[in-house]
Amino acid sequence: MSECEPTEVCIREATLYDVEGIRHLVYLLRAFEYESGFNADIDPEWAFSQAATDRIVGSITDGTCISLVAACDDRIVGFLVGSTRDAKGDAAGALHGMLVLPQYRRQGIGTSLIARFLDWTRQKGLRRVTVAVAPANDPAIALYKRMGFREQTLILERRDEI
Repeated sequence: MSECEPTEVCIREATLYDVEGIRHLVYLLRAFEYESGFNADIDPEWAFSQAATDRIVGSITDGTCISLVAACDDRIVGFLVGSTRDAKGDAAGALHGMLVLPQYRRQGIGTSLIARFLDWTRQKGLRRVTVAVAPANDPAIALYKRMGFREQTLILERRDEI
C-alpha cells in the first residue's frame, strides 16, 4: 500500500483503505478544536458516524475533492482534505481540515500536505484558496501564513442561549 521507504513519511492521495486512519485523525482534530475552546459546538464523536464515513469516502472518490495522507510505516500520521468551491461564480480551492499527529509535527509534514494541495488547486486552474482557522490557533495561523495565506475576511459570530 505504501509508496515510500519504511520509517519515511510520504505524502500521497488517500485511498479507501485509509478511511479508518483518516476517521481517527478527524476525531483527534475535532477533539482538539472542542477541548481548546475553538468550537464549543463541535462533536468529536461525529467522526465515527455514518455521515463522517460518507464524507471521508466522498473526499477520496469525488473529483472535486482531494484527500491527502501523510503515512509512515503504513500508519497515517497526518491528513488534509480540500475541495473546489464556487462562491458567486468565483471558483476557489477550500482547505477543509488538516491534522498532523503531535509527535510528527515540526518536520515539514504540514507544509508538504499544504504544498501538495496547492499544486492540486493550480492544476484545477484555481487562483484563490481559502482556509478557515480559529483566531486563537496561533500555530496553524503561522503555518498558513508561511504558505502564503493572508487575512481576507473576518467572520464574527453571535451565540444566544436558548
